[in-house]
Amino acid sequence: MKKLLILLFMTLTLLIQGCGREEANETLDIQDVEKIGFIKETEKAFEMIGAIDGWGGSLSGEVVELYVYKDVSSINVEFFDSMKNSMGWEEVCFVSNLALVSTGKTACTNLSSLSTE
Repeated sequence: MKKLLILLFMTLTLLIQGCGREEANETLDIQDVEKIGFIKETEKAFEMIGAIDGWGGSLSGEVVELYVYKDVSSINVEFFDSMKNSMGWEEVCFVSNLALVSTGKTACTNLSSLSTE
């Protein structure tokens, strides 16, 4: 019985550690979005908003700006909400460590297909 409990404990420990590693690697990049049709056109000044990469281009026939962050907690949601309200963007969305603003609603729907949750 004692051996069974030890084996069960070791198995649970390995599962928990494995899940933690998997979550840490669940980030997306520009190449992932290119696989669903994003076309890069203009590199953006992404450093000014704390992103690690950023491009203007098109996705789903809409003009978009796409920003990549180190992780989801690094995204300044308030900044993007203010872009929508003050700069005329139609849609703002966030998937994993990505932030996207778009002139339409289809690009965000397509970006959500990359969700890692």
